Amino acid sequence: MDNKKEQLIAVFFSVVGALAILINLSIKGFSAENLLDAVKDLVGLLVTVAIFLVAYSIGNKSKSFIDAGRMALEKLRKNFADLQGPEYDKTDYDPEETLKSQRMRYLFFKKGKYSKKVAFIPLEPLEQGILDIRISKATLVNFGIDSKNSQIDSLISGLQSDIYLDLKNYLSSKYTEKYEILNKQDIDNKASKYSNSAIVIDFDEDKLKIKGFEKAIYNCSEKALQIILKNKQKWNS
Repeated sequence: MDNKKEQLIAVFFSVVGALAILINLSIKGFSAENLLDAVKDLVGLLVTVAIFLVAYSIGNKSKSFIDAGRMALEKLRKNFADLQGPEYDKTDYDPEETLKSQRMRYLFFKKGKYSKKVAFIPLEPLEQGILDIRISKATLVNFGIDSKNSQIDSLISGLQSDIYLDLKNYLSSKYTEKYEILNKQDIDNKASKYSNSAIVIDFDEDKLKIKGFEKAIYNCSEKALQIILKNKQKWNS
């Protein structure tokens, strides 16, 4: 629920409640005693509406950006059979021995022709408003490209470029001044943690807010996935 819907619901119930009080007053008559009862009922209604608005506001603020991002990725996974997660990359972590920074969660591609599931989008960067879409050699192998194919590096580069350009154009038209794309040179640096990234988008959380961020994560991830699946179909035809 966004702020506009929240306000509309509050106004709706306020109007309905006020009308009910006025109708009841007109039936009973406009005596001093009935007027006092009506005022008392109206104050009670306003207090109830105020409590609703405050409770919703507190609940909405408690929801973090990583929660919003996770919900977006879970929705995406439910809509596409190739996906799995978001979940930890390993299942044998010892919470007392393993640093939190090493317990990474991802939205994965399900195990296909590669030996295990393949990371697609890491969850943890979403806490800082960052969407990191990853395409690696394992991604292509998982979808049918021979790991020894002499063209595999160019296929990876081409797929990453397609995703980068498509999302760059989409973002510029839909999210003007609400995001920043990490410098492509940093992504191409093999020493960078983004060496397998097609695009890394740093959204402005203050401008997007929680619901806007969730929508942006879903839309961008879906667009990238559609490009990947289109190529998968071509590779397997």
